[in-house]
Amino acid sequence: GSEALWPLVAKASADGSDPGQGAWLLRVNAWLYGGAMGAMAVTLAPFTEWFMKKWCGPDPGVVALLAARFLVTGLTSPAAYFLLGLGDFRSLARYCERELACGVLLSLPLGWKFGARGVALAFLFGTVFGTFTPIFWQWARLRRLPAGRLFATTWARGGLAVALSGGGGGAGLALGAGGPWTVPVGGAGLGLAAVAGTAFAWERRRRAGLSGSKLADMLRHY
Repeated sequence: GSEALWPLVAKASADGSDPGQGAWLLRVNAWLYGGAMGAMAVTLAPFTEWFMKKWCGPDPGVVALLAARFLVTGLTSPAAYFLLGLGDFRSLARYCERELACGVLLSLPLGWKFGARGVALAFLFGTVFGTFTPIFWQWARLRRLPAGRLFATTWARGGLAVALSGGGGGAGLALGAGGPWTVPVGGAGLGLAAVAGTAFAWERRRRAGLSGSKLADMLRHY
């Protein structure tokens, strides 16, 4: 999976053999992660209630908060791997320590007040000090890339993917899909985000005056 791919990509970015500096991978990753987390946020709780009986199903609010945190860490994970490829272990460790410390400290009062939702919210807020922006900005600074533009384009794609997959999954559930049908409903939501990303890439290529359908060229325009 990505654990095997990203170190190789990070090395290519570090030694200059990747002319795009990996920016296009941030965009592709945003479509995929956004689609997966949007679908999971709306279908995981009803699927678990069916599979493990309703009394032991998860709180939908907790699931949504965890999905939001996974979205943040997922969209930023390429930048973290790029920092590893650049040898900037100190910055990565510092930001992760700050995020963990914030999450733990906030989870005490929020967990006491709101229970599991409070703990999940605390660790989601903790990403502000680590994976949400600092790690992203540090990688862009080291590679002399436009951090603001990359951050905006990455999150615009991730947010749109979440809206499409979550909306598609929610629509399927509203139409009565339940039980084992929550799996194909979630898959359809993810597929909707993937189709939108492909259409977006195709339009970008058309406006750039490019033709053909090579996978590598398509991915660079997502």
